[in-house]
Amino acid sequence: MAGDTGTMETPVASPQPAQWTSTFASKLEHGRQRFLAHAIEHALEIGRRTPEDFIRHFPPKTIMEALALRPDLRAGLLVPTTGLKHRIALKKTWQSAGDDLQSALDEGETKPSQIVAAFAPDDRVLYLEDKKLWAFIVEGQFWKVTAKEDKVAFAVAQQHIAYLLDRSLLDGLITSRDVVDGIGVTELCNRLPRSEMAALFTAALEGGRKAMPFTDRDLLAALPPATLVQHVPLPHIFDAILHTRVAKVHGYLPEEPKAALVALPASTEQAAPAVEAQPGEAAPSAQTDAPAAAPTTTDTAAAQPTKTNGNGTPNARRRSTKPPPGEAAVPREEGDTEWIEIPESTR
Repeated sequence: MAGDTGTMETPVASPQPAQWTSTFASKLEHGRQRFLAHAIEHALEIGRRTPEDFIRHFPPKTIMEALALRPDLRAGLLVPTTGLKHRIALKKTWQSAGDDLQSALDEGETKPSQIVAAFAPDDRVLYLEDKKLWAFIVEGQFWKVTAKEDKVAFAVAQQHIAYLLDRSLLDGLITSRDVVDGIGVTELCNRLPRSEMAALFTAALEGGRKAMPFTDRDLLAALPPATLVQHVPLPHIFDAILHTRVAKVHGYLPEEPKAALVALPASTEQAAPAVEAQPGEAAPSAQTDAPAAAPTTTDTAAAQPTKTNGNGTPNARRRSTKPPPGEAAVPREEGDTEWIEIPESTR
């Protein structure tokens, strides 16, 4: 038997975390997609978001299910992270690919940084849900940190907010006017130092002397986003522009639940029950809910001829309970109008 040579196996260097640089340029067609791809890359580049955060939001199963119709992209993730041969990786179902990638992650054979590096930025946006990608970007409400709480985190937040403003302008999601109107002229006047205000006045005067208008774009040229975040509170910029005019307008926010329909209480008024007409009688009108009121004296008098006494004085009118001649007496039912005998005048 050959003896031990005493040589030690050369350890394999563990892969270094992938480096993200600002040289990335999205090739996606739509501006709202390019904006997301760049925003994620920048968040990873400056350390605002980490590959561990990404895998927490999008675990291997979720990624492979999103790539269910793209075996080539699944293989592109499996080969550098699990060591599978490309031909074998192409035959993996998305469920099997998800299990393999999760096992490699659990066993330490791969790292979140390797998975994220192997998942192309444009492909992330094309195959993962955009609302969940936005939730990954803004998790933790980073724009609310203050310099007193954490100077480093505050500087990172300023850098990322400025970048998001620049990208949203470049990708056509907002206009210069959106930025100016969102922040507000009053807010700018209250926040900007005198030196910045002097620069604005100077630029406006120079343009006016040349008969050139001073537009919103000119204002942002004098006060770019990198300068705005130094003076305007980050929560105001995020809420007024990035949340209201970017995320809400371009569909990055979850859909708001529709208001439930409230059932109105049933009306307390109920229609009167139908009364079956007696033989020989007209059907009762459906327009009245209660029995008809008794006829007034005036109506009765108009219906009967006027009788006079011997001296020509008209007799007092009276209403008789007797039926008209030729008609049989009908028993009065409850609710019928009662006829009242009125005696003649003694005069």
